[in-house]
Amino acid sequence: MTMDKNPCAVVLYTRTHRIEGNLILLKGEQLSDKLNVTDRKFEAIENARVYTLDGGQLVHEAPMVAVNKDHVTLLTPRDA
Repeated sequence: MTMDKNPCAVVLYTRTHRIEGNLILLKGEQLSDKLNVTDRKFEAIENARVYTLDGGQLVHEAPMVAVNKDHVTLLTPRDA
């Protein structure tokens, strides 16, 4: 049995970085659901681009980065 997965383009902020990429949501799941799951400390961001907050310089690109949810200060859908 396969689960319906939907990539959601997001912008995620920590105290030191802005991360743009795709967060995979399951059918019926919302962004807030991802942050409220307490048994998972990290979330995967696919096709990630990591920028500095001061100046917006691209510092890293990767097929996937794992972000500690304790460090997320803001998460929002990215406009298409």
